[in-house]
Amino acid sequence: MPNWIEQLRNRIGNPDADTLTSIVAKIGNIPATLDALLRTGYSSSAVTRNVDGSVLERLEAVLQKTPLLMPYLVELWQDEAGIDASLWTTTSSGTGSVARSISGAYARVLLNLPAAGGGDSASLTSVQRWVANAGGYGANTIARRLVAETQIALLNSPNRFVNLSTIIFGLCSGSASSRSSINQASFILDADDLASLTDNGGVETLNAINGLTLTDYNLYRIEVSLGTVKFYVNGVLLQTHVANIPDAPMFLRTYGENDAGGADGISLAGVRAWIDDEPYV
Repeated sequence: MPNWIEQLRNRIGNPDADTLTSIVAKIGNIPATLDALLRTGYSSSAVTRNVDGSVLERLEAVLQKTPLLMPYLVELWQDEAGIDASLWTTTSSGTGSVARSISGAYARVLLNLPAAGGGDSASLTSVQRWVANAGGYGANTIARRLVAETQIALLNSPNRFVNLSTIIFGLCSGSASSRSSINQASFILDADDLASLTDNGGVETLNAINGLTLTDYNLYRIEVSLGTVKFYVNGVLLQTHVANIPDAPMFLRTYGENDAGGADGISLAGVRAWIDDEPYV
């Protein structure tokens, strides 16, 4: 979502709790920097700007600049009944398991791999696929950018995972994809550390991402736009891929498999994804 919309929402407050009068009053007190954004970018020359800086003018600008409603997913595991099977599929093998649980401040989904000798696996995959079309996004497409992000912590050391299998979080063309599968854009483990991966038909681009404590909750974000896949962690752009980018409908997927190093797991505190009809500003 563009930053200026978030700024406006922060300024307006909660429409469910605030009165119409108070909302209008807040809009009328927009800071100069945000007001300048709202006074530009009209998509139609037929719109005549009110020169007095009125609330009506600002509301007109909001309507002009607000993107069309596009597919959006927010999952914070709030359902006490467990994981919603209409949104997610789970798999496990060995003594591995996938379940919703509460840990401190977080409701989470835990991919648990408890076998001390390895051999466990567990996965969480979206039921729906999301359009990732880096080679075809443009002015003549409804979707122009896909964003997916999650908040994840590893339970133990990353050296307990099978590097050639584990996907920390990714966009995958197959619902059973592992790190070695084709056609994906994912955060994976390489040499027991984080890395960014894009694969197009079996040809890869792989870049190391070092210096993070993977047992902490980190915010992982993948952005797919025209000719580019960007990988962010905790709001910082760490890798940009411009080669070997797949064009395919993608599942959101996390998959873990442990080795003889011991028990481990992946804790997901939330997932969200959305498609934009204009590039992120």
